[in-house]
Amino acid sequence: MNKLLLLLTSILCSITTHAQSTTYTATAASSSATIKINGVPHKEPPYILADTVEHINYILNEKKTIVSAINSNNDTLWVTNPVKDSHVEKYRVSTPIIVSISLYKVDRPDMKEVIFLAYNNSQFGYIIKKTGEFVFMGQD
Repeated sequence: MNKLLLLLTSILCSITTHAQSTTYTATAASSSATIKINGVPHKEPPYILADTVEHINYILNEKKTIVSAINSNNDTLWVTNPVKDSHVEKYRVSTPIIVSISLYKVDRPDMKEVIFLAYNNSQFGYIIKKTGEFVFMGQD
């Protein structure tokens, strides 16, 4: 019994020691990194998120910082730099870039769908499709 207890204690100590020695580091994707549009990777511009129901294209600029809404008549409905325009505090990188953009259904009476954004610094939020206003949701 004592040998079994000693063996189990030894195993637990080695597992705990190994787990404590693990180091985690954060890395930020460069502006040349692949972006996901509705979950599909895209390496080259143009970066276009198409809303086929409302016939609006949400276009991400080449630097992956600005989103524009363009309707089927080629009219610009709004343009936003979400982080800058909503005064989100800097976190991990000086200029965060969008690494994922997608249409996301919501269950709210005032809106049915938003544009969800994720940044290379782990910040995220959504754009209200009608106004272009960015709502910051948080960071990891």
